[in-house]
Order: sequence, then structure tokens, then C-alpha cells
Amino acid sequence: MELYENSDPAFTRWVVEAGLLSSSFVVIDIGCQGGEHTRWRWLGDQLELHGFDALEEAVRELQGLNQRATNKHFYNLALGNEDGERELFIQQNAYATSVYEQGDNSRMSVDASTYTNSERRRVPIRKLDSLFAEGLLTRADFIKLDCEGFEPEILKGAQQFLRTAKPIGVETETSFHVSPVLPRTHIFAVNETLIEHKLVLFDLAFSRVPRSSFAAALGGEYGLAFGQPATFNILFARDLVTERDFPMSYLVPPIAETASADMVIKSAILFELYGLVDCAYEVIAQFAAALPASFDVEKALALLCNASGLPDTRTPSGANSELNAVYNSTSWRITAPMRAIRRRLSGGSGGAIAPRR
Repeated sequence: MELYENSDPAFTRWVVEAGLLSSSFVVIDIGCQGGEHTRWRWLGDQLELHGFDALEEAVRELQGLNQRATNKHFYNLALGNEDGERELFIQQNAYATSVYEQGDNSRMSVDASTYTNSERRRVPIRKLDSLFAEGLLTRADFIKLDCEGFEPEILKGAQQFLRTAKPIGVETETSFHVSPVLPRTHIFAVNETLIEHKLVLFDLAFSRVPRSSFAAALGGEYGLAFGQPATFNILFARDLVTERDFPMSYLVPPIAETASADMVIKSAILFELYGLVDCAYEVIAQFAAALPASFDVEKALALLCNASGLPDTRTPSGANSELNAVYNSTSWRITAPMRAIRRRLSGGSGGAIAPRR
């Protein structure tokens, strides 16, 4: 369910090695247990990371592992739309720990066994707006949220921060499930907030979870994913070209502003790291005039055109072209899980499903 990670971001490496950024790339990681994503390693010492997690032991571990990293900071805080304390429901699977009790929010998975409460704990909770007012956080280029359904509350408590920091991207976990807390769906609440800050969907990845009765009938043994889409990871980002050329497309038209060189370069970096090299190319080409003379635009575009860290999706020629067309067809991919189930239940490579006894 991970969003794509570019394994060879040549443009980003060049920018970092040549020192072409005038300010560090600031990432705020909310729900940081396990550490930051490996895609940020390409930023080297140009990365400034602020990680937040309500689980004390997770933060303590990260602080220990990063004692010598002066550009990485970790805080034992829950974030939300309030300043005070909140009850934390700690699960056996620590990554499912949440400020929501099971059933209260738009749960990202229908596997209830993941959410068996094992401990409750009072933890401090703060608003990003409060941390911004106090000077702990002054800006952000990117925000990652993975907080087991609490993301809309965190965004509500960050309105002033988002208006001032103007991040170029946000990655969030979300779902289309309805719940008593979010009857219009989690994704609606997240999108409603982010679109006001000119952050629009650029990519998504999702997992499927089968209904428990069907999974039990197969004995929990199934290699291919099937079922209703459950959890989504979505990349929202600023579309600088659309903002400039079609400002009236937005519910709240963007205030006319000149994109700075750092904003343009960081936007291209973000797109490249997520494998969206076409978007990275466009922003450099369209805003070349905003870049300093020391920035070699032709080299930047050449590096993006010759991307090598992406999957090769070109259709092979010759004898394999027909097979490739069948494999990539929508109907073939949609029906693949059911063909696998048919083979499993019939005990062979095809044929009719064995009758129930």
C-alpha cells in the first residue's frame, strides 16, 4: 500500500550535491514510529525532520537512534485540535495505536483483531497552530500523517500553520468508510481541509480487505489481494502551474504570488521522489525564469527525462506484445483473484468450483 518510491532520483541528488537549495527541506512526520520513510534519505543534510508520536517508547527509540543527527527532532506528543491531554488506546500491534477507541472512527481496516485494546494511557496533545505560535515549528515543506483515523482533527488544529507555512505536499492515510465520527467519510474531511490550502490529489495507493466470513472460508490463506478497498495512502501536492494559469479552478482562488526558486525546486524534488517525473519536469520547465542563473535548467530537464529509478511500463514489441496487452488489460487484472480462488477450491489449475459437502 506504499506510494511509489523512486530508487534513483538523479535530479534530487544533483540538487543536493550542488547545494542548489537556499533552505533545508522541512518534513513534519506525524505518527513517526519506525522512523522517516527511506525516500527522504536522498536529501542528505538538506533534510530537516520533525517527528511526532504519542507512543513514548517509540519516540525514545528514535531519539536514541538519531543522537548524532542534528537535523532530526522527535517529540513525544499527540497532535490534534486541542491543547491538553487525551486518552491513548495502545494496541498489541503498536502501529494500530490510536486516540480513538475501536468503533469510534472511520477504521482503516475491517480486521477487528488488529484493534484489540491492551492498554490505555493519558498522553499530552497539542495543536500544530499552538506549536507554531510558540516557535517550535516555523515552516514545513511537507507533512506526513498516519494517525489511525485522527488526521482530520490534526488538520483542523493546523489551519493557521498551513496558511503560513504553505507546504508543497501532504501524504496522509485515509479511507472512504463512514462512521459516527465522520459520516461523510474520512477522505471527505481530509480533502475538504487540504483543498483550501491548494493541495490536490496527485497519487494514491490502497489495500483491499476481504470480508471476514469469506477469508475464514479460505482458512486465511490467499495470496492475491481482493475485497473492498480499505486503507488509502494519498499524496496531495501544490500544482503550481494550474495555480498560475487557472486560479479560478479553485474554490478559494489562490492569491497571486511569485513562486520562489526554492518552492519550484522543492516541488520538483517532491514529485521526483514519488516517481512523478513528468510533474517534476513540467514545474522546472514552466518556472525556469524563477530559477537563478546558477541553476542549469537544461541539465535539470535532461536528468528528469533520463529517469532510471522508475518501472519500465513501455509495451514490448514483437512476439510479447499480445501477451503484454492481455496482462495489462483491466478485465484480466480484475478477475485474477477469482481465478486464483477457483483454482484453490477446485484443487487444480482451472475448471469448476468443487461443490460444498
